[in-house]
Amino acid sequence: MESQSTELGKLLGAALLAMARHSPADALSALRRAEQLEPGNATVLYLRGAVHMQTGALDKALDLMRQAVKVDPQLYVAYFHIGFLLFNDDREDEAAEAWKALMPLGPDHPLVLFTQGVQAWSRDDFVSARKYLQRGLEFNSPDGLFNAEMRQILAWIDEEEEN
Repeated sequence: MESQSTELGKLLGAALLAMARHSPADALSALRRAEQLEPGNATVLYLRGAVHMQTGALDKALDLMRQAVKVDPQLYVAYFHIGFLLFNDDREDEAAEAWKALMPLGPDHPLVLFTQGVQAWSRDDFVSARKYLQRGLEFNSPDGLFNAEMRQILAWIDEEEEN
């Protein structure tokens, strides 16, 4: 008989795979089963928020991600994601407030560097933005979270500089 943590891990893996395949219904199904195994699990709440973000339900996504960091104040990826969602919704002051929670990670952590890069980009400080984003990509794992988004911002910076 499988342990509860093994089953939870399999369900989280299934949810991530479904998200990668842009299948939110399958992801939410796996996450509902995971939540039955471990109600109030911060990672499950965060991933449910990420699925809702994929479907465009930003308020629901933010609510779930905020619940996740209340359960686990060290779920730093959720703080970054909250800030990124707020930033993309033109709520830069709220984003900056959310990102303050990342500072304990230190200046060379990819999430801190990505935050600094996004903030520099918003000020049209392309030199600093490029420096922070590239350094964050160097410190992040090759298939790390947010790499694709940061590479897209770098591409937009290239376009801006060409014009």
